[in-house]
Amino acid sequence: MERLFEMNRFILVVMLAASLWLGCKKKETTTPQPQTGAPAETSVNPSTPEEAAATPAPVPTVPKSTKPPPPPRYVTANADNILRQNVVGDVDSFLTGQLRIFVQKKNRMPDTFSEFVSARIDSMPRAPEGKRWVIDSSTIEVKAVATK
Repeated sequence: MERLFEMNRFILVVMLAASLWLGCKKKETTTPQPQTGAPAETSVNPSTPEEAAATPAPVPTVPKSTKPPPPPRYVTANADNILRQNVVGDVDSFLTGQLRIFVQKKNRMPDTFSEFVSARIDSMPRAPEGKRWVIDSSTIEVKAVATK
C-alpha cells in the first residue's frame, strides 16, 4: 500500500513538472515581412521594447474595387442605392440618425445605400407606400421620395 502511495506521488510530481515545463515556454515574436513586389527595406530587429514600439508596423494596402457589389434584393426593393443631392422628400428621423452615426464613425459618406444598411441597421424598415428611401448627401439625411 505504501509503495502505491509513493508511485502516485511520483506520477503527480512528474505531471506537475511536465505541465510547468510545457506551460512556461517563451513565445517567439515574429517580424512582418515586406510584401513581394515591393522594394525590400533593410529591417533591423529591435533589441528593446522601446525600439519595438517606435518601429511602425507596415500597413497592408487593399485595392479598392471601382465597382461596388450589387445590392441585396431587399435594398433595391425599398431604396435607391445611389446617393443623391438636394432631394425633395420626407425625412426619416431614425434612418437619418443612423446615417449620421455612420458618417461620424467612418468620417465619410457611405458609397451606396447598401453599405450604409449593412453597417448600421439590422433590418431595414419598409419605405412608405409608393416611395423609396434615398440618401441626400448634401444634407446628410435619409428621405422617402416618390417613385416615378
